[in-house]
Formats: sequence, structure tokens, C-alpha cells
Amino acid sequence: MIDYISIEGVTPYGPMREVQSRFVDLRAADKIPDTVFFLEHLPVITRGSGLQAGAASHSEGPHMPLSDQAKREYEYFEVERGGDLTMHVPFQLVVYPIVKLVDHDVGAFLRNWEQVFIDALVEEGFPAQRRKHATGVWMGENPKQLSKVVSMGIAVKNWVTYHGAAMNIANDLSSFDAISPCGFSSQVMCRVMPEGAVPTELEWKVMRNHWERRLMKHARLIFNNDNVTHRDSIFSELAR
Repeated sequence: MIDYISIEGVTPYGPMREVQSRFVDLRAADKIPDTVFFLEHLPVITRGSGLQAGAASHSEGPHMPLSDQAKREYEYFEVERGGDLTMHVPFQLVVYPIVKLVDHDVGAFLRNWEQVFIDALVEEGFPAQRRKHATGVWMGENPKQLSKVVSMGIAVKNWVTYHGAAMNIANDLSSFDAISPCGFSSQVMCRVMPEGAVPTELEWKVMRNHWERRLMKHARLIFNNDNVTHRDSIFSELAR
């Protein structure tokens, strides 16, 4: 069984990280089923455990630099997931799968989640694909000129996954100028909605729900699990 929880509104990063930790422990103890959170974050920069292969430069060492100004302008957290710097902002759909890896195959889990996003995007007519040696989902017709639409990085504790993926749907891409996302130029980032367009509150609610349903559909197909539930929640209910 997989329980999908859609958190309404915009969620602060620090408290949500604590919720993830609690759910990981509960899942490891088999007190809850596999759980996938859909949410948006308030603006925040996070740094993972190190650069992924294929990043633009490794000359700076295991991490890309982050300016003091960026740390002053945004909340900043160093976290356990793979990858390096990334940015979360409103109108970006964040997906956190809290899943027990019965087969202990982390690589297969990541590839399967990439495929979930790829299939959902392709169904909508977007040229989504993988990029060699670069975790995440990319878009473009030319394999040498791809843009990144989904960033991914997970952590595993007691063979339960947490952290996850961020899909750029209608978020302001200029926010990535503050960082080198996972070692790449900020210009590599793209989004689903045409640049410059800003959705109304109602348009965004419909859009976000649409993509959540699309991802749920393809996750059921990829993971071969039709036993799912979906519910809306507010963060205060989860943080108790």
C-alpha cells in the first residue's frame, strides 16, 4: 500500500524535515505504509552530501561554493540527500517518498522514480528523458542541449528512503541564479509552464493537482501497486 499525502499551502523546510524523520522511523518499524508527500516549500537552499557525476566542474572540491549573500537572503540547510546545492520555491512541486526498500536497491529506486516523472511529462507532450551521468529528469530534442526540469536526491536510513524530487512547474527560475544547482549552471534549469507566465491561485491549485494525479498514475504503473490512498492535509496536522 502507498499513502499519498498532498500538503496544502507552502510548507517551511525545517519542520517538514522533522516530519520526514518521524515518518522514516515509523516506516522502518512497519507502523505505517509507504508514504509519498506532495508539497511546496517556502524559499530555501539546501546542500546535499556531494556533487553528482556529470556536473560542470569538480575543481572546487566535493561541493560547489555558496555566497554569503545567498545564505543571508534564503534559509539554508545542509542535509543528508545525494547531490549538492538546490533551491526550493513556491510553484515548484516537491515529492518526498518515504518508502521501505525491501530489495535494498537504491539505484533501481532512483531510476524508477525518474521514469515516473519522464512518463508523466511525455504523456503531456514534453520531450523528457534522462541525461547520462546526471540524476534527474531533463527536457529537449537535442541530447547535447538538455535542460533540467526535475532535480532528485534521496537519503536512506534503515533501508527507508526520504528527501526526493523537485519538479519545476511554474516557479521563478531566476531564483536558481543564487546557486549552481548540483554543480551545473543555473541556466540549465527549465520548467513546465512557459517562462514569464504566472498562474493565478486557482490556476496553480488546478495545475498542481493535475501533476500530482499524473505522477500517482505513473507511479502505480512503474511500481506495480494499485493499492493506494490519496488525501489532502495541512502541515499542522502532520507536525503534531
